[in-house]
Amino acid sequence: MYYEKPYYLAPTKGGDKVYSLLRQALEATDKVAVATFVMHQRQHLCAISPQGKSLMLLTLRFADEVLPDAGKSVSAKISAPELSMAKQLVQSMQGNFTATKFKDTYRADLKRRVQEKIRKKETHSLDVEEPKGEERPKAQVIDLMAALKASLKKSGGSAERKAPQKSAKTRKRA
Repeated sequence: MYYEKPYYLAPTKGGDKVYSLLRQALEATDKVAVATFVMHQRQHLCAISPQGKSLMLLTLRFADEVLPDAGKSVSAKISAPELSMAKQLVQSMQGNFTATKFKDTYRADLKRRVQEKIRKKETHSLDVEEPKGEERPKAQVIDLMAALKASLKKSGGSAERKAPQKSAKTRKRA
């Protein structure tokens, strides 16, 4: 209930030995490391475990993120023959887990069903009424130059300052 997402870890430059040492030590002791790290400006809890020749980081949920059991007690009476039959059913269905045997078929099934309805002409058009809502207010466009001139007038400065006039003496030297 605590597992969230898996990530493969890889050593950075110069970290090969430490990475291999940690992976081999965890594998030899049949242990996992528990740590915290920060990703996307959030602290995460994780377990690091050996996975083949790599290390896998499994993000975990913090205890306060796991909902408690609803606590509803189930008190249905089960007879011995019912339990025996259920056990036989479970045992007849057991086997090794092979992830490649499981596929997400929902999208393909939905697409097939839609195509089937189109082929059988079991479609109809929907009259969708546009939602009536207030018009969004338009952004107010401000004339920046006018605002700056008004601000300068308020502060007592001149909106249009002229360049200082050079005296006749200065003009000749320049």
